[in-house]
Amino acid sequence: MSEHKKMTPKEFQEFGFLQEANRQFFHPLGLALAVDVGGELDEEGYFKVQVWDRREDPEGWFFLPEEIDLEKIHRVENLRVSKRAERIRVASGVMQSHGVQLRD
Repeated sequence: MSEHKKMTPKEFQEFGFLQEANRQFFHPLGLALAVDVGGELDEEGYFKVQVWDRREDPEGWFFLPEEIDLEKIHRVENLRVSKRAERIRVASGVMQSHGVQLRD
């Protein structure tokens, strides 16, 4: 079995995955995924990752309009679209559902 490639938190942030994970998933739940790309590295040489918790706040988190990077939105969406057909072929949908058997 081959070893999984790893992405640094800085690469995750710069591509747009952090923004989009927060904007689409974490923020509406009152959570925020944070990557300290300018701080100290952890024991494995990666930047520190934290989850901020405001689940008790009824509206959750929001980005200010000037904080949203449209280029990151497009990059992540283009990657998502490029994988769509194969995910539907293998798992009968883009998002994996619980209990679904994957096809060869």
